[in-house]
Amino acid sequence: MLKRMHIGLMAGAALLGGGLVLAPSASADVSPDVACSFYHHNADAGSGTVTASSLARREGPYTYCDAYGYAAGGAKIYYWCYDYGSSVTGNGITMDTWTYGRISGTSQEGWFSDVYLSNHGATHQC
Repeated sequence: MLKRMHIGLMAGAALLGGGLVLAPSASADVSPDVACSFYHHNADAGSGTVTASSLARREGPYTYCDAYGYAAGGAKIYYWCYDYGSSVTGNGITMDTWTYGRISGTSQEGWFSDVYLSNHGATHQC
């Protein structure tokens, strides 16, 4: 619920700022490398398990960010924080939040789609 409130606030801010004149949209040309470099920190003591047969560990919270490994189905993920990114549909729901975390028993960290985490990921925003 709290994760969804952010979207409404951002939409309202966008409507209020609608009268601003800005330079031509450079954001459409943002390199995926830049967009995939997201701030994260260890702010959450929670954990969960992967509910899919495997789950990509991505460089950022977007499906176009490089996947540089996978967590196996049932693997435990230690949560650090969450942020907003690409919408992903799975397990009968669609979510646009992603959790940054570490795969238990490894030093492998990355972004995981909350759709495929047993309790839908971290509760603290990055």
